[in-house]
Amino acid sequence: MKDHVLPVLAPPSTLIMMAPPASDHALADVMGRPWDSVIMVEPEADRARRLQKRTGVQIIPAAIGPERGQKPLIRFNFPGLRSLFEPTAALSDLLPGLREIGRIPVDVITPDDLARQLQDLPRAAELHIEAPGAEWMILQALHGQKLLQRIARLQLRCGTHPMAEGALPRNVLETWIKAQGFAFMANRSTDPDWCVLEFESDLVHPGWAAAQEEAARQESRIAELEGAAAAAMEDCARLVSERDSARRLSAQQIGDLENARQAALHSAAQAQQGVAAKEAERAHLQMALESCQHELHRMREERDLALERYAQQSVQVADLEQKMVQSQKAAEQLKVDLGFALRMQMLAQSDLRDLQIRYAGAEQTRSAQQALLERLVPRLQRAARHMQQCAAASGDLPLPKSKVTKKAKAKDRPSKKAVPE
Repeated sequence: MKDHVLPVLAPPSTLIMMAPPASDHALADVMGRPWDSVIMVEPEADRARRLQKRTGVQIIPAAIGPERGQKPLIRFNFPGLRSLFEPTAALSDLLPGLREIGRIPVDVITPDDLARQLQDLPRAAELHIEAPGAEWMILQALHGQKLLQRIARLQLRCGTHPMAEGALPRNVLETWIKAQGFAFMANRSTDPDWCVLEFESDLVHPGWAAAQEEAARQESRIAELEGAAAAAMEDCARLVSERDSARRLSAQQIGDLENARQAALHSAAQAQQGVAAKEAERAHLQMALESCQHELHRMREERDLALERYAQQSVQVADLEQKMVQSQKAAEQLKVDLGFALRMQMLAQSDLRDLQIRYAGAEQTRSAQQALLERLVPRLQRAARHMQQCAAASGDLPLPKSKVTKKAKAKDRPSKKAVPE
């Protein structure tokens, strides 16, 4: 049987405050009695540093939310009202002039993180929860870590209706807290819609619940033992029946075993014959294997010879390929030289045609000059005679006729320049 945690009789010596009061006066009222230790969960960094200066106060500088990280903390114009969660219409109806005055980023830890940090709590503690929207997840985490058993007094601020997203109404929270072994004491708030509920650990309820739980466990254990006893009786009856059946069948089994032995001997003889046949087959296969190995050796020698021939032929092929490459290079060079010769021949033919055209033009010019000279000779002769006559008349010596005739004949001779074909 497991040990049951007895209810706490001593007054609480540790105070845990999730969101301390905003005013110093209200905080002084709460901390008026001498506490052995005070743990405060304060999300605003500036206020957490001021509270840290108090003697005997441990500060957890974070807000409680569903996920770790940073989230904006919503602050309202109502004193002390702040939350990680958006307000509901019920809160706006309760406080018609309510408005948001700012959002500041704060560090957020999960309820499970908070529960792990509170594992070293003494046996008697007082817990104040004022976290709109996070009340239910905080209570669930403390219950899961078995920390509610160490709470002697619980104070919860909540609304009759959910005032923030994720919050639960008062009746649901109150019913659940009572089911965990707490007795409702009073509502310290004068506002019926915005409650401050006080609970104390019930000195009777935990023991009664534990006794009922233990009785249920014992009844379950008795039922299990009775079932095990019935199963054991059935096993005994089954074993006795099997023993009698075994005795009746023993003689028949002996005969069956003898028959099986004879059959095994016959099978062994047949197996011996099979072994001899397999041995003969193995010898035949061994001979075939040796023949195959000899053939394989011969084929390997032929392969080596073929590889050697292939290597020689590869060398010859390489030489032929090299010669072919050289021949191709020579043929390419011949093509280049032939092209150059053809181009030079074309240039020579072009020059020859040009010379023929020029010669034909020169010959035409010479013929024209010859015809002109032939037309001028009679005129020159007449002019010469006229000049001779004039000279004779003036008493000058006449020009010899032979010289004039020779000059005219010299002009009439054709040129001896070679005519191209």
